[in-house]
Amino acid sequence: MNKVLRERSDDSILNMPQTNNKKIVILHRLYSYLLHVLHLTKPGLIVSVSLRLMEISLKSGITPTAPISFSCYGEMLASSMGKIEEGCRLGRLAIKLVEKNASSSKYKPVVILQCHQTTLWYAKPLQAVAEAHQAGYKAGQQLGDFLYSPWNLQLSITLDYLSGQNLFTIQSACKDYIEKQQIL
Repeated sequence: MNKVLRERSDDSILNMPQTNNKKIVILHRLYSYLLHVLHLTKPGLIVSVSLRLMEISLKSGITPTAPISFSCYGEMLASSMGKIEEGCRLGRLAIKLVEKNASSSKYKPVVILQCHQTTLWYAKPLQAVAEAHQAGYKAGQQLGDFLYSPWNLQLSITLDYLSGQNLFTIQSACKDYIEKQQIL
């Protein structure tokens, strides 16, 4: 898979056709949901599932959940295999795919979370990663996302703190975050 990805340009991946095969779309969505569960239960299986998702995407075309497969496979390349540059490339491609394809837009908060939390922080300053998580939070708020939106906000606040932002601003953001969580 790594060889196949290296041989394909970013433009060729971004311009892959969307699949109209409903079985492939549903299968891809099921595998994507499985990835979310595996992150919490059996992280060792993420490599196999993300590899399968990449095979489906490259063979059958882009599905709405294809950006998730790119972000998860990029995560595995960077964290498990030490291929940080290749992982970051897939993370950037995942973000471009989610922004390009209207059918993928509802997955923007999770793609931003996964890409910046697991791969792109290797290549970007913490302030830029915090801003990206803030954008993920705002995208999630617009979509009514109750899981990945607050997670993005929490990471944005944490990274702002770690990057030396004004402590009064951090304190205010923490209070707002806690109040929002109490409403849920």
